Amino acid sequence: MVVDFTSTAGLPSWITASGAANGTRFNSSGLLVAATTPRLDYDPATLLVIGTLTEPAATNILLQNRDLTQAAWVKDANTTAALNQTGLDGSANSASSLTATGPNAVTCQSVTLASSVRQLSAYVKRITGAGNIQMATDATDTAGTGATWTTITAGAALTNRVTIPTQTVTNPITCLRIVTSGDAIAVDAIQNETTNITSPILTTAAAVTRTQDIIQGTVVGAKINTIQGTACASVKFRFSPQAGKFVFQGVNSKGGVIRSNVMSGLVAPNPMSTGGTFNISSNVLTNLCVSYGGSQPNGSFNGTRVLLNTVGAAAAWQTTIEFGTNSSSSSMTGWLVGFKDFNGQISPGRLNAITFVHP
Repeated sequence: MVVDFTSTAGLPSWITASGAANGTRFNSSGLLVAATTPRLDYDPATLLVIGTLTEPAATNILLQNRDLTQAAWVKDANTTAALNQTGLDGSANSASSLTATGPNAVTCQSVTLASSVRQLSAYVKRITGAGNIQMATDATDTAGTGATWTTITAGAALTNRVTIPTQTVTNPITCLRIVTSGDAIAVDAIQNETTNITSPILTTAAAVTRTQDIIQGTVVGAKINTIQGTACASVKFRFSPQAGKFVFQGVNSKGGVIRSNVMSGLVAPNPMSTGGTFNISSNVLTNLCVSYGGSQPNGSFNGTRVLLNTVGAAAAWQTTIEFGTNSSSSSMTGWLVGFKDFNGQISPGRLNAITFVHP
């Protein structure tokens, strides 16, 4: 049984998808469009398909994240803002420009929020100049006072997404600073969310939450050997590390389970965990396999054998497979690329050959 999560034909009929209300994706033309699960996503720069997005719920707390002329964004005397840029959606005048008419031109937005880990990102293009462009989310006021400034690289195209290191703050004040007078940038889909970067969440007058992607398959008939077999997945992670996030599993933690970074084996009646952790790179293909059923489970990660404990009896699949999630906060953040189930357990050597990623 094979599932191609990069197919434009959509998912097989035995797989159901829901969630991602207020979600977005990039289409085959490289344009940002509204989308709910399943969200087949493309690289907006190369126009190549990446896979089907799978993400936990997330909230963008920044208002008017495309239109920086709005009052929610406080501009100092050295900043001129205009809604005059073609945005990620290809629409004219849907993204903003910021121009420095003096040095250290600052644009900020203040949000009242309890202490939390904040991840700031934005799509930024340089229009003119060569001076530093900086971002922060820990200023003490909307003049940018006390901010921990991080210099970003403004790209030649607006598809250039930039981030800064996470910051733990109370009442975050998000700021952009153009250091050199006369420089100008285009900005779209600036986003401040909890802990980790996810796909763009567009806002206007209020913060917006995108709900979790839920992708499930009902295991019936000859689709999958529910007693004994080997399940493999190909995925791409948006960021690294992602410890303990589910790539796929049987419902109620029964059946083959693969988690990112810490890759679990078969669960039931007793946990079977790996003998170590695995370094997962972001935005590159990652292949993982785990066998199920029988007395000796095997696993492999990018061509390397996973040592699974043999405590208890290995579990068979239940009636449902969850892809990229376990219907909780343990969802992976990234893209599903492919899934395949083999009839019967596969030897460690063959598993390594299956999961090997060519450089």
